[in-house]
Amino acid sequence: KALAATVTLLDLRCDAATALAALVSDTLVLPGRPTWPLAEPDRTSVHAEQLVRRERLLRQLLRPVANTRLLEDAQAAQVRSYLLSATRDPRALALLLARRVSELRVANQLPRSQQQALAIEALQVLAPLAHSLNLGAPLEDLERLSLPLLFPGAYEDLASWFDTTFHLADQVLADASAQLRSSLIQNLPAGTGVRVQSRKKRLASIFKKIMRQAPSVAPGGEGRNVARRRAHPAGKRERVTGR
Repeated sequence: KALAATVTLLDLRCDAATALAALVSDTLVLPGRPTWPLAEPDRTSVHAEQLVRRERLLRQLLRPVANTRLLEDAQAAQVRSYLLSATRDPRALALLLARRVSELRVANQLPRSQQQALAIEALQVLAPLAHSLNLGAPLEDLERLSLPLLFPGAYEDLASWFDTTFHLADQVLADASAQLRSSLIQNLPAGTGVRVQSRKKRLASIFKKIMRQAPSVAPGGEGRNVARRRAHPAGKRERVTGR
């Protein structure tokens, strides 16, 4: 888990101290001297120790609120605000997010109740924080790994539909974008620059939109019929800019 968290942080181009903190976070003995075999720790090691301390503080703040009440958006927003106010160093929050992703990847080894608590915390608190910090990869993993733990049956059904329906999405979007661009060039004043961008929605994003339309589905419940009825090809998002 420590290595996986370190790789995530390196992908985010975090500094050496943050990467080192991820590596030693499970073995560092606190309070007390660092466990690395140096009489005089170098500056990076000292900063890593500080980050581990701060990340553990954030974990302690999260622990009492990791329960199903976080399904309420208002309460989850309060927790996020509280966590941000306690974050002195954004790198400590990035460390927490990366470690949570690595823990979610092996969550199936935990009791069902712990899986759900971890997933609710990640989905309602940590994923929005990752988004606010513009951390793309952890955001996607926090959502993608949490949703199957909370809604296993419904997510499996939607994933099956996604695989059979979206395999042509890239080509469809490319063709639609090309047609739109061609039409705009023909109808706009000569010399107007046109750029059309499009993207397909991710599975986790589609699932979250479906669940917002069916809030009565409880965590861990099947919700198969809901996902099957409401799943439909997600509309493409296109952004047109003229200059």
